[in-house]
Amino acid sequence: MLPVVIDTDPGIDDALALLFAAHSPEIRIEAVTVVGGNVGLDACVRNALLTLEQSGLDPLPPVAAGCARPLEREPLDAAHVHGDDGLGGVAHQFPRPAASPSAAGAVETLLDAIERNSDELIFITLGPLTNLATALRTAPDVVGRLKRVVAMGGALRVPGNVTKSAEYNLYADPEAAQIVVEAGLPLTLVGLDVTHRTVLHRDDFNRRIDPSGPARARFAADVCEHLFDFGEVRRGLAAAYLHDPLAVGAAVDPSFVRSERVRVRVETGEPRGALIETPDGSEVDVAVEVDADRFVSTFLTRALG
Repeated sequence: MLPVVIDTDPGIDDALALLFAAHSPEIRIEAVTVVGGNVGLDACVRNALLTLEQSGLDPLPPVAAGCARPLEREPLDAAHVHGDDGLGGVAHQFPRPAASPSAAGAVETLLDAIERNSDELIFITLGPLTNLATALRTAPDVVGRLKRVVAMGGALRVPGNVTKSAEYNLYADPEAAQIVVEAGLPLTLVGLDVTHRTVLHRDDFNRRIDPSGPARARFAADVCEHLFDFGEVRRGLAAAYLHDPLAVGAAVDPSFVRSERVRVRVETGEPRGALIETPDGSEVDVAVEVDADRFVSTFLTRALG
């Protein structure tokens, strides 16, 4: 099994990604690190702990709190998408997580995981890149030993979802994103070019929910209801994009996506957070095609049981 650390800001699709990761036999979750993003850091930590408990994973990996705000900017949440609690307003329906976050912070947890795993660790990021940028500033040589980084972020040749140019994770902390892009890491960006093609429809999802099935399926059904409602109001379609689950999918099975080697930079001025192709940019892999039907089917089987 491939050792991974997942950096996340739950968020409904982050929660779905954690459920998917917990039941992907190709990987072993060494730790989950948390960054403020979709909602505030404390809520994100609670949501990560709650989701892992609902996943049925045993033993649970450590959950470490990281950066509460971007490197240089005011925090920008996405509560209008994910609900004020980050889980569609249903977090209060579940018991408070029995586990607590680890004493070690996110950066220390990541660095320790790299040291333990002999240059084999894969780092999957699902939120703003603040924790990874902070780790690069702290110990660039250690972070440079990561086997692979798969980051959900960017809109290369498609419109953004915050502005016409920018996807949320890069927009929320563009300075951190640019630090990561220019660091020379083995980086794959899984952005809106492919995640907007992995669509989970409410009717298809509900048909897969077995009321007598595992707890994680009922948890997924509860948190997704808000996201389906949001899609219906926003786009006239009761459906959700599997942004963060696809990033996990690309780490679990790289054949889910086809990537191109592209020179890019992240705009820290205007248009803020845009992922720009430029000859003087840094070389990274950017996912441009996706086997959407196969991925969605695999996601449903693993996340719901």
